[in-house]
This record gives sequence, structure tokens and C-alpha cells, in this order.
Amino acid sequence: MEFSNSPHWSSSFGLGGRHQLEWLGAIIGMRTGMPIAQLRDYTALVKQGSATLKERRALLAAHQTRLRDNITRWSEALALIDAKVEFYDEWVANGKRPAVEPHRRHRSSKKWRPRS
Repeated sequence: MEFSNSPHWSSSFGLGGRHQLEWLGAIIGMRTGMPIAQLRDYTALVKQGSATLKERRALLAAHQTRLRDNITRWSEALALIDAKVEFYDEWVANGKRPAVEPHRRHRSSKKWRPRS
């Protein structure tokens, strides 16, 4: 059963149809690290109509920047963990500690960038 075809779903959450469910899906999708207060602000701006387009865009652009920064930090952390796993794989396979430490492998990889 689709949520949009469920009378129980629509009435339980005060939703009148597919548009409201799509809106709910969009809000849930934007919850990727966006604080609830900002989601409320965004929702209030949307309710005010097209006069708030610039404000909505600014709010989303700021969130976009935060997400990109987080992705960069997570990618850097993953690159270091990848190097450590490779280090341990090599150690286990060869029976001796590799000469190049994981943090040095990480820094020499093309993925690594110093934090600004």
C-alpha cells in the first residue's frame, strides 16, 4: 500500500494528499544534519510563498556548504582508515610490520588534503 493512498496515513498526520506527502518526504530528505529549528524556519518561509525565495535559497545554500564540508571531513577520515586497514592487511599477509606507517601512507595518497 502506498502512503499516499492510505486514508489512515493522511488523516493521522493531517495530510490531505500526495502534495503534502511529497513535502514531508522533501523535509525528511533535508534532515541530513539540518537542525530541526532550521527545518522549521524553512517550512515557515515556504508557507509565506514566493516572496521568500531568496531567504529559502540562502538557508539551503548554507546547509549545502555545511554538508560539503562534512563530506570532505568524512572522506579524509575514511582515507586514513583505508590506509590503516591496508597497513594491517600487509602486516598480516607478510608476517612483519610494514615500513610505511598508516598516517604516512594516508598523507602520501592523492586523497589527502590538509585542513584549511
